[in-house]
This record gives sequence, C-alpha cells and structure tokens, in this order.
Amino acid sequence: MPSSRFWAKVLDWVADPRESPDSTYQRQVALLTKLQRGAEGADPERLGVARARLEVRVELSRVRLEARETADQAAEALSRLGDVWSRLSAGTGEARATGQVGGRRQLLTQLRSGIDDLDACRGRLDRQLGTLRRLQDELDGQASRALEGGREDLAREAAARRAGIGRLLSDLAARRDSWQAEADRYTAIYEGADPGGAAGE
Repeated sequence: MPSSRFWAKVLDWVADPRESPDSTYQRQVALLTKLQRGAEGADPERLGVARARLEVRVELSRVRLEARETADQAAEALSRLGDVWSRLSAGTGEARATGQVGGRRQLLTQLRSGIDDLDACRGRLDRQLGTLRRLQDELDGQASRALEGGREDLAREAAARRAGIGRLLSDLAARRDSWQAEADRYTAIYEGADPGGAAGE
C-alpha cells in the first residue's frame, strides 16, 4: 500500500493547474485506477475532488485519441472516394480494363463503400462530440462545487478547461460538417451515376 506521503504528492500533482498537458493517456488511466482504489491516510473530500478532476482529463484524452484515429480513417475514405470518382468520371483505368459495364459497376460499388466508411467516421465523431458536451456539464458542476467550498482557484481551473473543451468542440463540429458535406456530395454523384441501383445487384 502506498504511503500517505506518496498519496499527498499524487493529490498535489493532480490539483496543480500547472500540470503538463502532455501526460499520456495511459499514465492518466494508471493514476486514476490508483485513485479509485482509495488512498490510505488521504483526506476523503480532497481525494474525491482529485478523482473527479482526473476522470475529466482521462475522458478528454481518450476523446482526443479517438478523434485523431477517426480523422485518419476519414482521410483514407476521402482519398479512396476521390480516386474512385476520378476513374469513374474519366472512364479509364479499371473500368476500361475490366469492360465498360462491369468496370463501372465495380467502381460504383467502391464508391458506395467509401461513402459508408465516411458516414461511419461521422457517426463516431458524433459520439465523441456528445462526450465533450457531457464533460462540459461535469466541469460546470465542478466549478459550482468549488465556489461553494471557497476554492476559487479550482473554479477558475474548471472554467479554463471547459473553455478548452469548447474550442475542441468547435473544431470537431466543423470537421464533422465537412465530412457530412463530402458524404452528401458523393452520395449525389453515386445516385446520379447509378439511378437504377445496378451497382447493388
């Protein structure tokens, strides 16, 4: 069992607003796990505050990681869509090599698949946006409780983190709208090129 001195240092580190923001997600999770198990000799109220604040940091780090992964997947889907549309509109490459009708159907199938992949990325981003909005609500609650307890420093920190989440929300929402616009554009292309649904036969 870690000593009370160790836990005092941990709680100070968690509560320090100067804490480096580049702590890894894995390190945060490991520390949160220790906090959730409790701390011998630690003040329960202070421990609860530290745990709640770190939970927000862990969730935010997770969202950032997932958002980067989702962005990479969306970029790959958009690249494939652009390539397929280029070959489809030019009538060359695979379409010509495999025969005009068969090649066109194959490209339309690939186009539909790329649209579905982009829609899946948008759906994941929607869930990430929902998590960020929940974290904003949690930080609002933390700021209110801090003020009630006379901890204006913690209230300011919560407000600052909420503002940071707000900026991330705006960035991700703009990215989500961009993906939606691209999905709509390629869907219109697909439906115009395959009005009878031949590609799905």
